[in-house]
Amino acid sequence: AAPVLTPESSAWDALKEMSQRRLPQLPITEHGVLVGTLTQEDLVRALELRELGESHGQGPWGMGGRENQSPT
Repeated sequence: AAPVLTPESSAWDALKEMSQRRLPQLPITEHGVLVGTLTQEDLVRALELRELGESHGQGPWGMGGRENQSPT
């Protein structure tokens, strides 16, 4: 069976499948319906954005950093 991702699949799962099967992209399905594709380029871009966000004081994945955390 061909590998398929869901919206809940992690980037690591996608990367593992692409690497092991030497595939440049994978389909993303939800309830058996194709909702998109994920390419190796998409993963590289996401990692670049993550790195850029972390270097500018934002948290992992560029989703905000210390300023968005509750005080302890």
